[in-house]
Amino acid sequence: MKLTTLIAPLVTMMLAVTSQADGQVGSRGTYLIYQDGTKIGSEDYAWNDNVLEAHCVLDSSGVPVELSPRLTVDVTTLMPVAYELNENRGETQGQVSLAFTPNKVEFSRTKNGTKSTKLLKIKPADLVIDNESCSLFLLVVDRYDFQAGGEQDFTVFDPQSRRAYVAHAKFRGLGTIDIHGGTARTRRLTLILEDVAVDLYVDAAGAVPQISIPLRKVEARLNGYTGCASAETAGLVQLAVKRSN
Repeated sequence: MKLTTLIAPLVTMMLAVTSQADGQVGSRGTYLIYQDGTKIGSEDYAWNDNVLEAHCVLDSSGVPVELSPRLTVDVTTLMPVAYELNENRGETQGQVSLAFTPNKVEFSRTKNGTKSTKLLKIKPADLVIDNESCSLFLLVVDRYDFQAGGEQDFTVFDPQSRRAYVAHAKFRGLGTIDIHGGTARTRRLTLILEDVAVDLYVDAAGAVPQISIPLRKVEARLNGYTGCASAETAGLVQLAVKRSN
């Protein structure tokens, strides 16, 4: 089974969010990645101001895979400025690099030392959704206007297909998730991509204790999550606060 089929798009996760002692915007955590109840890998991530860096280790049909995505967003709008993905798949090494400008993205791909570059005309992208990086989904929670509710459209750039398209996010009401020692009520936000729907369960502070992709039989539960995290420990909430100042 191919990796992109196994975890697309943006699989299951388990995260532990911690605040930075100096009060700067940022959070970090670990996502445990499962499919059909079987653990297939993990992803560590850290937000530092407007930069997200992650390291993902996966087992794809017996082939060890390492992925290191890095996303830079505009601190005011949270729109993507640059994205990089370093990947090792067994004997194959590669890198994807994106540089966003209004209505354009410079796309570069390097595979085993051979580099190709292309300038693509696109609509301004709201999100980068790479089907092999869990942590990128966190921006969906911050970009969605829960007060307005309803269905909201976002232009998504997919580095794998090198194209932008419109995805839809919709608030589905409250949902119940299993947590350590019982259950918790959360808001359920569904992101509808071209080929699959992703359910994000969001607590009152903006943390995401669970993500489910029913079509892929994929689920994530927050490790050690016992209830709503404080707003100070939710990295995306802090980004929103900084953006409004």
